Amino acid sequence: MAALKRSVDLSNEEFKQAWEDVRNDATDTNWILLAYGEHGEIQLRGKGPGGLKDMKRKLHDNQIYVGVIRVKAVDEHGSHRAKFVYINYVGTNVPTLRAARASTHKSDFERFFSWLSYSDIC
Repeated sequence: MAALKRSVDLSNEEFKQAWEDVRNDATDTNWILLAYGEHGEIQLRGKGPGGLKDMKRKLHDNQIYVGVIRVKAVDEHGSHRAKFVYINYVGTNVPTLRAARASTHKSDFERFFSWLSYSDIC
């Protein structure tokens, strides 16, 4: 695998649409998973309606993934809300230096998965 770059490009329309689907209560899509490609580029590795169980099937021990899953939260008054869980998975077989370089991209992913408008982050 190629060395990772200093920053990541998250401007891909496919990423944006998948994230919009997760955020949209009208769709069944409740998770998105991004990963590094062969040359350090970010790729959409999955999205779907199957929750954490479905997402976990996509994970491999030699890869680094970043994603979000939408869950339903209920408070003591019975109010239902969507909550979003940010996931950063570093497989046990990922070399230490690669994991360290990927950790520098955390803020890029956090901005992408924030509630800012896409024109502000891309």
